[in-house]
Order: sequence, then C-alpha cells, then structure tokens
Amino acid sequence: MLKNKKLSASVVLSTALCLIVSASLLLGSQSLLNASTVSANATTENSSIPLNDIVATITDSNPERPVYAYEKFNTAVGFYWYAGYGATEIVINSHDVEDSRYSHTGSTSYKEYYFPDSLTGGYTVCSPYIMYAKSYNANTGLYSHSTTSIRDEVRPNGSHVLTANRDCLYPVVNGLIRHSTTETVPTSFDKDGYIWHHNAKKGDVIRGTVLYGGKISNIEVVIPGALAKNTDSVILNGLTIYLRTGPNRCSIKVDNKNINNNDLKFAFGVEHK
Repeated sequence: MLKNKKLSASVVLSTALCLIVSASLLLGSQSLLNASTVSANATTENSSIPLNDIVATITDSNPERPVYAYEKFNTAVGFYWYAGYGATEIVINSHDVEDSRYSHTGSTSYKEYYFPDSLTGGYTVCSPYIMYAKSYNANTGLYSHSTTSIRDEVRPNGSHVLTANRDCLYPVVNGLIRHSTTETVPTSFDKDGYIWHHNAKKGDVIRGTVLYGGKISNIEVVIPGALAKNTDSVILNGLTIYLRTGPNRCSIKVDNKNINNNDLKFAFGVEHK
C-alpha cells in the first residue's frame, strides 16, 4: 500500500514537472514569436522612406560640376560649357574665385567663339576668356563642390604648362581686322577693308570662318584660274554672308546694308593643294 502511494506521488510529481516545462516552452515560444514580429516590423518601418523625402535628399545635394568641350573651325575655336546633373544654371568666370563672384548665365549651357588674337602672320592659337565654371541650383542656392577648368596641362619640350589655348584648323592669312561701331559691312564686293590678297594659286582653297549674332560657320571657296571668280555663301541669323575669290584676292559682302562691322567677325586661311 505504501509502495503504491509512493508511486502515485512520483507520477504526480513527474506530471507537474512536465506541465511546468511545457508551460515554460510555450511562454518561450510566444516570447520568441513576439520578438520576431516586433523586429520584423521595426526593420520594415526603418527602411521605409517616403518618396518626398527621397526627392528632397536629391534636391538638397550639391549639383555635379560642369563639363566642357571645344570645337575647331577653319580659323576659330568654339568653347562649350554644360552644367552638371542637379543644376539649373551654369556660372562662369575668367578666374578661379569664390562662389559669389561667378557670373550667372541663366542657362545650363554656355558657348563662346574665339579667333586668333592676330589675324595676320599665320597664327592658329585661340585664347578663351572664360576658363572656369561651376554648376548652380537656383532652387537650393547650392553650387557644385568642384570647379571645372578649361585649362589643361601640356608638356612642350618636357616642361609643364597650364593653358586654355586651342588651335584652329588653318593658320590665318588675313581677315576683318578693323572694327567700328559706326561702320557697316558693304553689300558689294571688293570694298576697302573687306578685300585681301590670299597669296595662293589656282586649285588652293580659301578656308574661312565667319561669326555673326552668336552663330558660326565655315565658309570655303576654291581659287580659280585667270579672269575667273568663285563664290560661296552662308546664312547666319537670317543674314547671308558671301565670300568671293579670284586668282589673287578674296572679298566678303552681306545682303543687309545695316550690319555693323563690329557685329561680324571673319578670318581665312588657305589650304595649299
């Protein structure tokens, strides 16, 4: 009888222990489940960024710095600037200065064209005035961190030189040198100041470049034989510019009598065949 009582007590005790363990495991499992659920929710919430916050982050960052390119014409070079990503405008200067001293262009691109400083003597070097640029965002007032310089390092004879100069395609023989705010470009050929000896022979080619109203174009004509003349023309901003050459001299004219000669630039070289 006593033996049976002891056995019953052991069974009861074992059963109680099993219930306690089961309860603990159940509570532990529920705790792990809750912890897992909270962790999952927290991760989702922390990684979920509203779209307008993403846009604001991009908008509030500094724009990327500008890029530049250049284009060679017969007797001139075009220098082109383009604002970087995130910019509403490109700002420029002839020197590397603080942000506030850069000139605003009101555009995301900027172009300038230059002829050699001297239009006699066979020069090809075209020197730009604007050599530095930054990107600017008018909405945030932020500038690009870095400045883009058109000055590149060249190594003539092993030396190191920073230069922004570029060469046009042909050495300049001559061109429209004198400029006056009161003088107009002639509407007929062979007028003084608009006619030049080209010092070339039949079959050689006059390689000219003309600039008017911010537009530029090459203009070219083959030198003819004795008593003959050849003519070429281009249209820039509605103005037709003509180049005519004979065996010894070439000349230019326009189709509008009211064009100030300070608004027109022209120079030519010769390709010898």
